[in-house]
Amino acid sequence: MPGLLLEFLYCTGARISEATQLRWSDIDFSRRMILIRGKGRKERSIPLAIVFELRLREFSRDHSVFVFGTANGPLDPRLARKWCRDLESKLKIPKHLHPHLFRHTMATHLLDQGADLRFIQELLGHSSLSTTQKYLSVSKSRLMKVFDESHPRA
Repeated sequence: MPGLLLEFLYCTGARISEATQLRWSDIDFSRRMILIRGKGRKERSIPLAIVFELRLREFSRDHSVFVFGTANGPLDPRLARKWCRDLESKLKIPKHLHPHLFRHTMATHLLDQGADLRFIQELLGHSSLSTTQKYLSVSKSRLMKVFDESHPRA
């Protein structure tokens, strides 16, 4: 389950608290959408990536109503953080690996591939675009490239 959870965080940009509360009933396989319940009881729908959909279908649903849980309830977010530390140690990653890093990485990769900032804002569930802008670790060269390609007077 650790690999599936970390892949989910990257594929969706969900917070660890959102991932651990995800129920099987929140996944609409026919429409390929996932309902995420976020901060402040806000809900948002996120597309279900085909590759991740296949992995989810292989995963057993018998153990819990929660995708990442047990018969006793949802997964404790602290366990997910431990999995990240274990992976960091196993792979000898010099940078501190934590669940929120997958959210940052997904958003940054989408922006680098040309995704619209408002689209990323919607995926992340930010109410303010300025939050999304601050959230992304974007290089000045990337910002200048987008500016030069997009601004009518650049």
